[in-house]
Amino acid sequence: MSALLYPLVAVFLFVLPGYALLGFLPRPTDEWHLPERVGIAIALSMALYPLLYLWAWWMGLEAGLWVVWGPGALGAAALIGQMVLGLRRARRANTQPAPDFDLWPAVALIALVAVIGFTRWWAVREMVAPAWGDSVHHALIVQLMLEHGGLFQSWLPYAPLETFTYHAGLHANITVWAAATGLPADRALLWGGQLFNVFAVVVLYPLAWRLSGRNAWVGVLAVGVAGLVSTMPGFYTNWGRYTQLGAQILLPALVWCFDRLWGQRPAGAPSPVAREGAERRALALVTALLAAGLVLTHYRVAMVGGAAGVAWALWGLWRARRSLPPEPSEWTRATLWAGLAALGAGILAGPWVLRLGQGHLTTVAGSISAPADSQTAADELVMWGVALDYYPLWLVILGGVSLLVAVWRAPRLGVPLVLWAGLTFLVSNPALVGLRGSGLVSNFLLVIGVYVVFAVPIGWFVWWVFDQLMRRTSPLGGLRRNLAGAALAVGLGLGAYWGAHQQATIINPVHALVAPEDLAVMAWIAAEVPADAQFLANSFLAFSDMAVVGSDAGWWLPFYTQRAVNVLPITYTMETVAPQVDKEAMRQLVLGIRASGGDSAQLRGLLCAAGITHVYQGQRQGTYAPPNETLFPEAWLLDNRDFTLLHRQGFAVVWAFDRTRCGVG
Repeated sequence: MSALLYPLVAVFLFVLPGYALLGFLPRPTDEWHLPERVGIAIALSMALYPLLYLWAWWMGLEAGLWVVWGPGALGAAALIGQMVLGLRRARRANTQPAPDFDLWPAVALIALVAVIGFTRWWAVREMVAPAWGDSVHHALIVQLMLEHGGLFQSWLPYAPLETFTYHAGLHANITVWAAATGLPADRALLWGGQLFNVFAVVVLYPLAWRLSGRNAWVGVLAVGVAGLVSTMPGFYTNWGRYTQLGAQILLPALVWCFDRLWGQRPAGAPSPVAREGAERRALALVTALLAAGLVLTHYRVAMVGGAAGVAWALWGLWRARRSLPPEPSEWTRATLWAGLAALGAGILAGPWVLRLGQGHLTTVAGSISAPADSQTAADELVMWGVALDYYPLWLVILGGVSLLVAVWRAPRLGVPLVLWAGLTFLVSNPALVGLRGSGLVSNFLLVIGVYVVFAVPIGWFVWWVFDQLMRRTSPLGGLRRNLAGAALAVGLGLGAYWGAHQQATIINPVHALVAPEDLAVMAWIAAEVPADAQFLANSFLAFSDMAVVGSDAGWWLPFYTQRAVNVLPITYTMETVAPQVDKEAMRQLVLGIRASGGDSAQLRGLLCAAGITHVYQGQRQGTYAPPNETLFPEAWLLDNRDFTLLHRQGFAVVWAFDRTRCGVG
């Protein structure tokens, strides 16, 4: 498929299903706003595919092309039908349909999204594979879902893992993207990840629009802050941090639902009590779908979403405090509907929750949530000290000032955001109040996701300052007003230019494990090396020296060649491994090789015991590892009779290990 069609495919897959679904729901009392509806539609669409894959698996169905093309096709048909009915109603009423958007903010938003999309494409245009270690298991999961036509259990032939309990939501969406575009799993992950990076900032518009009292320019500014000014989420591509990215597409939409349940109505909007039944049933359905999709996409971000629900409930309770007993309040009804939505989300995600017991994820979570000592709690808090490594100081200060001013001047925006931030911080650091669970929601996750909280108040604050300047201008000061408007336009243009340059150059090559030379050598391996080969690849120990991880393209060998390697996808720490796999032996192999110092006899003994038949050294030569040195330098192998050079492309090299010498002393 031509790359020029990718934007149309993206709309078909990730806008039309959710947009059409919203069209079947009762229109809210304060009416839809078109960009708001598109943003929520994106999140709903991305919640839908994981649930379809889950329930197809639960019912024993193959989730084939009907999952890929069905939602978009039904969405297109429903949208056409809704448009035809709307035109007929307008003709009968002898009226013209009024646009439900503000023209110039809409034009600015479209231009802004186009610029953000261009920067995301430009940043990765020369990458041959997704970056860093997380991308390895993301690509494998997508490949396995494509091959199995849905969810799977065994990771063969790529890895000796027997369960799949890792986040499935992101991979379901990348799978339909790969199937619709024809892209291979690794390229689908790379390009789909950049598409979702655009979505992750677009979905901030509905939240900003609502919290600001229906100010379209605040929504535009919030998207600009997150998409061009903030380093995150654009930087996620360097890490392959795609699951958190996918979850942060659903999170703002879920918070939007919470504000509709408990938040303050926009000025002039009628009370929802008049249409409470139909509206709140619809809102509960949307909330349940988004919450279930969030659970399937990222367990920790789902807990952040839960903190948001509590924050907005508390905010709603504070606002409704005078209308509580003796009569049931609007807050009570909203809370009951939220409870029903939570129950619905639990039912929708229930089969996946039952599936989690098959792996070791719950055991890992249990060990993390054990009572934390003071050092563990302190180590978690230290992560906030590195925030300035990911955000410029001026942006952090501006975010804090914006939140404080919003609490004072726009409490319906500032107060619930501050409550949410505070509760989420406590969820991540429960030891501060004597509770267990430190590390269950890592502070690093919050640090790199804080743009979600800051983008909206910064957008509001910039607009508020401009509005104050305009209000203080006398009626006769038209020139001054024009100058102020021109200054804002120039400032926004310069900011967009600066931000576009920052985002287009945001990729750090140090995180790229795979180079073109690696792909050429792996193609040779797939054609020339026996299928039962067992490779040794550069690797090192991470996560307190408990897990073996790769340090160059050798980690990708199973994906590109279907040959076994000594380093598994990092998910092996939470999945059930095949009985023949000894995790401790994997660790000891890395430790032994490093300790050998290249001694021939020691190397031979280690590789013979591990069943190694071949050695792969990637173009990076294993230098992505502390202490930034390869596990086994090429000099160790060049003059060693146990190794024979088979193929070389640049610094990417394949060696044969002579197992007939395993008995040599």
